[in-house]
Amino acid sequence: MAAYRFGHSQVRPSYRLNFGAAPGSEFFGFLFDDSADPNDPDPKDTRGGKRAPRQFVDWQTFFKFDNDNFRPNKKIDTKLSTPLFLLPGSRGPAPGFPSDGIQR
Repeated sequence: MAAYRFGHSQVRPSYRLNFGAAPGSEFFGFLFDDSADPNDPDPKDTRGGKRAPRQFVDWQTFFKFDNDNFRPNKKIDTKLSTPLFLLPGSRGPAPGFPSDGIQR
């Protein structure tokens, strides 16, 4: 049984971290992308690793200041966001029953 965690319904599969310093330089990355090449000089996901010049968090993208360059949050509900079903490093498909060695 899993405990309900506040905010897990707000996780998105991808995020726009900024609107870019120049047109076409904005960064839009997936939260978890297992197909991403770890040696790519400009990674397309948000897991960290190599630091590309266009990968910076512009907080005005997430919070409303004096402009319209922001994305409002998703509503909080009792659902679990789909990107959290299979996290990187998962041992297998989403669990049904605990597999702690109990045999019936």
